[in-house]
Amino acid sequence: MTQQPGPDNSTEVYGVSELAQRIVGAAHRRYPVLHTVAVVALSVLATVCVAATFTRLSPLPLLPLPLLGAGFFAVHRARRADDDRSLLLWSTVLVSTTAVAFWLIGVIARGLD
Repeated sequence: MTQQPGPDNSTEVYGVSELAQRIVGAAHRRYPVLHTVAVVALSVLATVCVAATFTRLSPLPLLPLPLLGAGFFAVHRARRADDDRSLLLWSTVLVSTTAVAFWLIGVIARGLD
């Protein structure tokens, strides 16, 4: 991060990516339970996909599982991130894969009705 002392000796952040890194890093340090919440949410979504496979008698609800697997991997990597930049990267992967998987669950449910 590019930090320069301001007029009152505080550090200023330049750029959107540096601001995002600071926000994600602060949330990571302040709320360590977020990783557990993410794992529980991904587990619930994966369970819904597997249960829908049996109730709908179709393999289509299994399509979001690779995305949810990528989300689990991203949670694992974000937990072990050593700097704010890699934490931002893995948090972005987690949020995007979870959002696409959730959207795909809705599309599949609408298509099977």
